[in-house]
Amino acid sequence: MLLNRARNPHDVGPGQPVSHPGLPLPLRLLNTVGRVTPAHRIDRFRLDKATVLAEASKATRLYDFGDPGFEKGLDALLRSIKDDVDPHLVGQIVLKQAITDALTNRLLLACEHHRRPWIFEQPLHSPIIVTGLHRSGTTYLHRLLAQDPENYAPPYWQLIAPTRPVGAHDLRRQRARRSLTMRTRMMPDLNRMHTIDADAPEECLYLTASSFESVFFWAMAPVTGYLKWYLDHDRTQKYVEYRAWLQILQEQTPSRRLVLKAPEHLGALDALLRIVPEANVVQVHRDPVTAFASYLSMAKATQALTVSHLDHARVPDTALDLFASDIQRNRQDRQAYRPRIHDVHYANLINDPLQTLSDLYEELSGPVSPAFRTALTAYARSHPQGLHGLHTYSLTDGPIDADYVARRLAS
Repeated sequence: MLLNRARNPHDVGPGQPVSHPGLPLPLRLLNTVGRVTPAHRIDRFRLDKATVLAEASKATRLYDFGDPGFEKGLDALLRSIKDDVDPHLVGQIVLKQAITDALTNRLLLACEHHRRPWIFEQPLHSPIIVTGLHRSGTTYLHRLLAQDPENYAPPYWQLIAPTRPVGAHDLRRQRARRSLTMRTRMMPDLNRMHTIDADAPEECLYLTASSFESVFFWAMAPVTGYLKWYLDHDRTQKYVEYRAWLQILQEQTPSRRLVLKAPEHLGALDALLRIVPEANVVQVHRDPVTAFASYLSMAKATQALTVSHLDHARVPDTALDLFASDIQRNRQDRQAYRPRIHDVHYANLINDPLQTLSDLYEELSGPVSPAFRTALTAYARSHPQGLHGLHTYSLTDGPIDADYVARRLAS
């Protein structure tokens, strides 16, 4: 079954490793150095628990990481990097930076609890949280909702660094732009799959990374052992901390309703809605086989940033475990929370976004305002599918075919 007739250039035959399509020359040279002196032998790039904790504390001059439960996730992640991943030097640097950034945000969150405890006593103003399978249209719906002047969809720069610096210049936006410039240089084709702009709304999985209970790390590297741990792990504490992040964001924009999105909420609606009872969840529905094929193509591209070769059998199988787990959990949770879940279908969203949003708003909060309608129309016209190039993908010739995927996701 061919899901998109243009073949993805990253698809290869069964059992073959997937090579990175091409890092920039300076990074390839850096990896050459890494083959001579492995990253784990260089103190600066060493990935062990004591080192990353110490570096985050040094960067912030803080030492309270909050609830110690995060250490289980951090331990599982570091163990999986050691056992499942053979990162090249650039990959080692990228992973270490991501882990240190997540720990830094933990320290800053704990600091906010001590410095401004009243923020965490405030109720949330009915945030809208979009979810659905990966690659099911959640990004498009999220960015349409962001066009409502009454809504606030936090941009990328704020999600990766949600707390304002104390007694220093706020350089969060500039740093985010620099990191995205490097991302584009390292993965120039990724904009066809998922475009990120420092000032545009983005996924709130950047908030959940600090809990170390997040698919954020699986998106970066084939940490199969970590993902298995994550799928079997209770996520209550993750959403306790997620709620705290939303309270921090709301305090910065108190007059507007937060709008967020992340596919990883799909398999955790029970924990999400227990801890954030004010939330309205909007779930996007798309054919799961098509969504999986698109996701697998993207996972190969993003994970190739950290490793020289991907296991062409193990990565798809683990990604399928993620999809199957999310679907099964979602089916169970929807029964208990049905009145608080609002459904949108991918085909309707793509074919008639204005009508789809009008129908959704009738369920959520009343009619679409004239200002929102005008902004919606302008955004839909200026952001057609394939604006940054067509993302093509296929399950043909891979280790799992579309029929097998369909059976797994239907069971």
